[in-house]
Amino acid sequence: MASITERDGVLQITVGGLEGVSAADLDAELSEEGTSLCIEVGSLRHDVPLPYPVDPQSLRAVFDRADHTLRVSAIGIEGGEHLMVTPRPPRRHRHMPASLWPHGRSEYVAAVGCENPAALLVMLHGLGDGTQNFAALARKMTLPQTAALVLEAPHCLPLGIEGASWFEMFEDDGDFIEGKAGEARRLDSLAQTRGWLDGCIIQLDQAGWDPRDIFFLGFSQGAITAVDYAMRSGRSLGGVVAVSGQLLAEDRLKGLHPSATPILFTHGSKDSQVSAIAAKDMFDRIKGGLESQGHTGPLLWRQFAKNHEMIGSKEEMQVVMEFFAQHLDLFDPSAEDAVGTKSDIYEITNAPNIVSGLRN
Repeated sequence: MASITERDGVLQITVGGLEGVSAADLDAELSEEGTSLCIEVGSLRHDVPLPYPVDPQSLRAVFDRADHTLRVSAIGIEGGEHLMVTPRPPRRHRHMPASLWPHGRSEYVAAVGCENPAALLVMLHGLGDGTQNFAALARKMTLPQTAALVLEAPHCLPLGIEGASWFEMFEDDGDFIEGKAGEARRLDSLAQTRGWLDGCIIQLDQAGWDPRDIFFLGFSQGAITAVDYAMRSGRSLGGVVAVSGQLLAEDRLKGLHPSATPILFTHGSKDSQVSAIAAKDMFDRIKGGLESQGHTGPLLWRQFAKNHEMIGSKEEMQVVMEFFAQHLDLFDPSAEDAVGTKSDIYEITNAPNIVSGLRN
């Protein structure tokens, strides 16, 4: 009836064979120790033993009556509490605000074959680049039920050089600002960009995009910017992929606001700009800093045989696509009559007591 798989510390529990089941028939309870999940279907009780205690706050599950399947994901911690099954809120109609990003160019790449996408991928380019290359990448990736929004960085480069930067990088004479003790210009500029991105997320939420369905993918300086937003905004996003990024040398990881955002870091073992050793040390610092503050989203590190470059191999692309596959909350079109109407999809959430007899 149930199967359990594990990937990167996240348990995936699938309970099938639930033909004819409705919300009124289904109860779920996590044991006090958090080591087993009890599924009650009518008068039948099925205990699913878990390989280690899981965090009730990390539980996320959907019951799809059309597919006769309950899917639960969770990450390990201590303790446990009761769960309840509630109707999943209907998806809102989603649109792209006209003046979403006044700080530079932007390009929207519509989801393939999906008028009301399940997710949005916000893409942040590297230093000196623009929107064109990332828009092409978005079309190549064709994530299911996912639209893409490619943003151009807000700062022009000096001396008339083409391209843009996500934060101030240069002295008046064109030399790079040196990251050292007491230097605050880059961090202050990055904080300003973070505020602009947060305004963007707020507008998207108002336009129907739940932040938990918004993902970031950034390269190099764009990765710095995406991770900074994930670390300090306090918003739980669908996920962040940071390719060939680093911390600014003067960043002491102050002002962290942990969330449930999963973050995947990928880096090249032959990176000539940021050594893999330095990048891994950066990752360990970020992981330690966030987890000590209560961050619950998985923080993952993957290294590949490449230089300082964007996703450069089938192997790396597969890891990135698997990350999205794990965290995208896709919908079954056959289970939804229309946007804004109730469906036969239910979400498990935390509650102080078991609640039974729920109906559509």
